[in-house]
Amino acid sequence: MGWHGHRICQCKHAVIRTSRVIPIQIDGEPWRLQPSVIDIRLHNQASMIQKPKRRNSAPLLAE
Repeated sequence: MGWHGHRICQCKHAVIRTSRVIPIQIDGEPWRLQPSVIDIRLHNQASMIQKPKRRNSAPLLAE
């Protein structure tokens, strides 16, 4: 609802334990998650390509 997450740490393995029913959203669909254990592990990494940021300080001149 307009909030952004804050990174507090990085890890290769995380375990989340829920002790009661919590509302979640998966692929845009609302869903109720029963008490459970969620195990998240790093499997592979994908290479990402990013455009260079434009600099507004000085225009590039063709020589």
